[in-house]
Amino acid sequence: MPDVPSLHAWARWLDERGVPHSGVVASDAGSHLNLRAPDAFAVELFVLDPAVAPSFGIGEPARAVARTHAAAVSRTRPPMSGSVTVSSPVST
Repeated sequence: MPDVPSLHAWARWLDERGVPHSGVVASDAGSHLNLRAPDAFAVELFVLDPAVAPSFGIGEPARAVARTHAAAVSRTRPPMSGSVTVSSPVST
């Protein structure tokens, strides 16, 4: 995720649809939002704190990108920005 406000946007989107989640939680490494996919797989949306990125071997946190092979993405969900590559990008 690009930033903490994006995590909060996801939390609101999930709340509007009745999807249980952890809420946005701050940790030493950044902030995260946890939930379960319909098939019960754990999903974590995460914003890495740039100050701790080097301890994870990430020299340029702004360039760190998670990738997914999602078959379809809802066009009504909050934007993922440049932090995640999906097969059906959302236009904002």
